[in-house]
Amino acid sequence: GMAARAELLGDHGENAPANWEPGLGTGDAHVLVTLYGLTPADLERARARLEEGLGDAVTVVHEQHSLPSETDHFGFKDGISQPAIAGDGNEARPGDGLPNEGGGWRELAAGEFVLGCRDQDAGLPVAPAPPFDKNATFVVYRKLRMHPERLRTYLAGIDGHDPRML
Repeated sequence: GMAARAELLGDHGENAPANWEPGLGTGDAHVLVTLYGLTPADLERARARLEEGLGDAVTVVHEQHSLPSETDHFGFKDGISQPAIAGDGNEARPGDGLPNEGGGWRELAAGEFVLGCRDQDAGLPVAPAPPFDKNATFVVYRKLRMHPERLRTYLAGIDGHDPRML
């Protein structure tokens, strides 16, 4: 896990595993579940269905909440990414899919993200044992802390830069 690779990843000092949020970096968490809801009530219903289906088989060690309207210090949505996947109705914007030769972008095959679906090569990716072989994905979860005040202080020391622009 990442805690065992802390020095290699540059996670020392204030970024050392001892300072991570409870439940993260322990080596015990093996499954990340991401739930989305348009409202807090939608999210709570999804969570209740998940907990009912899992019973006592899983222990929650960390939760991260983010609603679609929330943004980070720089104005970007925090913790949310949405690539354009073929058939999902989203148009591929620059960086959200695959670049076309000569410019533009195209959607990704669902199998590039979701196990049990065909990938860009029309094959089925190697998957773990059920129930994680369908409608699941492989993810690395790395939570980063932003320090915009440090960036503004640094930029304020650069001639001609106005730190209020951030």
